[in-house]
Amino acid sequence: MEGGDIAARATTGGRRGARRNFLAVFGHTNVDHIANVPAFPPMNQSIEITRFETLWGGTAANIAAVAAMQGVPVALASLVGGNFPEQFHEHLRELGVDLAEVRRVEDAPTPECYIFSDGEDNQVAFVIQGPMEHAHRQAVQRRALRSSRRVHLATGNPRYHIAVAKEARREGLPLAFDPGQELHYKWSREPFMEMLELTDVLFLSEAEMRCTMHYTGLKSIEDLLDDVGTVIITLGRRGSRMLTRDGLDIAVGAVRARRVVDTTGAGDAFRGGFYSGLWRGMSPEECMRLGAATASFVVEARGPQTNLPTFEQASERAHKAFER
Repeated sequence: MEGGDIAARATTGGRRGARRNFLAVFGHTNVDHIANVPAFPPMNQSIEITRFETLWGGTAANIAAVAAMQGVPVALASLVGGNFPEQFHEHLRELGVDLAEVRRVEDAPTPECYIFSDGEDNQVAFVIQGPMEHAHRQAVQRRALRSSRRVHLATGNPRYHIAVAKEARREGLPLAFDPGQELHYKWSREPFMEMLELTDVLFLSEAEMRCTMHYTGLKSIEDLLDDVGTVIITLGRRGSRMLTRDGLDIAVGAVRARRVVDTTGAGDAFRGGFYSGLWRGMSPEECMRLGAATASFVVEARGPQTNLPTFEQASERAHKAFER
């Protein structure tokens, strides 16, 4: 998707006419177990956990929750287990997320993620995939596609995501691909290159950018624009950057949080805030600023869905941070 077309295509959607949701997010809905450690120990050694909590998470659920909190009509397409907590379901429902395609697989466990943070923006995670491991055996969650005007693929099964991307292409829907940390171990070169051919917007972290360069054999970020129209890179405390095929190169700094408690889900919050701006017809730079401000709220509390700002709160903080 070329930068100049982002806002225009956001309002027109696919070829099927009126759709009640602006966005369909596909990917994980997890129970997160979040631990803080003073440092990561060497192999075959141990270290104390200084704090531990169990909270709601998952890349797709995080993005959907953030966007819904800011008023965006959003559908979540995810596979959960028979033990999926009713409180989590109710939390998402109360935010206004369309849960028609949160599909319960009774004989599987709900995905869980054990996340360890060292306080220096470094994390390691261990994932129980549950039914997401074999998502390619499930029928594509078409109701989420057909109810929405654009699609965001977060972490998930590569074979299933490629099937969703092909359906989105047939529906004429703009597609964003956001592989997350699973890019390093769930994806390989061949399916990644196939996905790029179906992608309009590619979301990456800095580490994922390096992995992308390895898979593609390209030398620079700019070279990716031969394959996708827009690349958005989140850079932690250094902010974010957007490059587009039609010449946009936008760098936006991070927004200072009042305090940093837990960086889990900061990137997802950026994405949710970005879509909140896109839904409102804001410019690409304004969307990125809103995303940065949204992320600054989420890191002020434990867990990625604990301190979600309204659009008004995020917009006010973005204005204070950038309109000087």
